[in-house]
This record gives sequence, C-alpha cells and structure tokens, in this order.
Amino acid sequence: MPLPIHHIHQLPICIIAHISTILGSYPTTDVGSLLSLSTATRKEWIAADLIFLAMRNELKTRCRFNGHDITTPSSSKKTRRRTSSSPQRKSKRLKISGPELLKATIVALQRNAERAHDATCGIAQNKNQRSKVTIHSFRTLLQKWSPLDANHLHSRGSTLLMEITKLSIKRASPAQVFKMAKELLNKWDVDPSKAHPTSRLSPLMISAARGYTKVVALLINSGRCNVGAQGKGTFFSSVGAVGGRRIRHTGTHTALEWCCEMKQMERNAGASLLEIRDLEECERLLREAAREGGG
Repeated sequence: MPLPIHHIHQLPICIIAHISTILGSYPTTDVGSLLSLSTATRKEWIAADLIFLAMRNELKTRCRFNGHDITTPSSSKKTRRRTSSSPQRKSKRLKISGPELLKATIVALQRNAERAHDATCGIAQNKNQRSKVTIHSFRTLLQKWSPLDANHLHSRGSTLLMEITKLSIKRASPAQVFKMAKELLNKWDVDPSKAHPTSRLSPLMISAARGYTKVVALLINSGRCNVGAQGKGTFFSSVGAVGGRRIRHTGTHTALEWCCEMKQMERNAGASLLEIRDLEECERLLREAAREGGG
C-alpha cells in the first residue's frame, strides 16, 4: 500500500536517500544544498516532500519504468527529439549522478563529524592548556562543522556523546555534560546505545562510572539504552593515590556494576560519603531501570 504524500516525511532518511539514489533524482544537484537538507537535526526533513516531488517528476519524464510504459509514445518521441537537438551541457556540476552525490554527501558529513570530535577532545591544543567546554562553546562548535553526522563513529571508536561524557572535570562540569548530552539527544537525534566497536563501552557505562546522575537519568529515560549490556574500560579514582599514581580499576561490567565497582574503589581510596553520593544515586537509578526491564 503506497504511503500518502502527506506522510512521506515519516519515512526513515536512509530509505528516502536509497530511493533517491535509485532514481538518480534529488531536489537539488548542489552538494551544499543537499547537505543542508541532511543536517543531523532531522527537523528540516519535512522537506522530504521536495524529494518525493523530484522522484515523481523523474518518473513522469521516463518512457519506461520496471518494464511498463508510463508516458505516451508521442510524448516520449518529443522528449527524445528535444533532448537530441538541445546543446550538450558541459557543466561538471550538472553531470554529477545521484549515487556520486550521495557518496560525496556521506563523506562530507563524516569528515565534519571527525573534526567536531577532535575539537571537542582538544587534540589541537596543548594537553595542559585545553580550554573548557560549555554548552555555548559546544553549540558553536557543532554549528561551525554543521552539517555533520552526529552518530558517526570516530576512528578512535567513540561518538560525540561518548566524547563529552569522557571530558575531564577540569574541562567540563557534570552540569555542562548533562546540557551537552541533552542537546545531542533532543536536537541531533544521536543514538545513545552506540558503543565502542571493540570494548563495547557505552555512554551510559561511562556516565555511571563517573557518577553523572542527570546524564544517567537522561539516557535511561530515552528508552534506547541496554542497561544489561557489558563493556570493558579503565576508570580512575577521584581521590587518593598509591606511589604517586591514582588508583584505577579495569574490568568488564554493566553500567550498574561499573557504578558499584567505582563506589567501592572510592571508599577504599578514602572518599567521604558526600563524595560518593552521586554514585549511590546512579546505582539507585540503574537498579530501578534493571528491575523495570526485568519485569
């Protein structure tokens, strides 16, 4: 059953792009304009009606589609005659095919995402002079490299959501991390369940191990995180040191287990009840989520 025209914007973007690639028809042949339609905010994709119209017009101008005549013989002859008599276009931009355009778009989106990753981590900055990251600077960074694929997995194996949860306390406070995570979930439609391809460490596990209660609650409430998934990682204690080196724990755990392990490690390092309060709250949230998931 065909989808009504007014519901075309509800189609997944990958399906729209795939259909458009097959037909070789887009609302524009300009890569920059197509990228503006492909921004990760997904809000502008109501403009998918334009793609539908482009596909419809493309079909109407073809003589045959799937072995069936869709135009009258006379109109097709006129179309062929008009095409043959018209001067040949030499513009390189006009010769870009649908698949080539889509491929160039995907490459550009991923390249911009990698640059946004690097800017968030402060790779270009000196290790001791990396600037703080706030919600304002993060929005400015995303706008600078937009359009980008916010779900892109960097070559380091992390997403933008993972990168902000891994920021040190010197560069971003828990409150700022929560605002940035909320920005990515609500406005960039990131997938919070996306984990490191090898270690399987996810944003939920990182947030739980670091005691980010608001971020943990946000990820759980999104309904797209697997609370029972396991991931391998290494986390350091916020207090105490042995032989001049910070205490650390390496293991493979679920988000709840990471929270419990970190709480025990902090206690062994001499943390006060106030300092492990956030970890206890994260533990409570994760136990409730696991209980509801099991029920």
